[in-house]
Amino acid sequence: MISAPISNRAPASAAPTGEERGGAGASTTGSGELRERARRAIAEQPAKRVTLLSSLLAAQDELRYLPFEAIEEAALSAGASVNEA
Repeated sequence: MISAPISNRAPASAAPTGEERGGAGASTTGSGELRERARRAIAEQPAKRVTLLSSLLAAQDELRYLPFEAIEEAALSAGASVNEA
């Protein structure tokens, strides 16, 4: 059996790290605005029953994509962890 050498480098298609997606240690330029827009979209949902999924969809509708900050805000509003979102 032939095995390839193990590399410490992540493949080019690897998911971004916390710093690359706006997590701890990253530049927060624009992050506050994203969070505020996501919070507003989540708070302004017209439905009687707001769920984690409806919050994620509301944030995505407002921002036209779903950044990590919006996922965090949706999780906070639903009392869930980011992993559950």
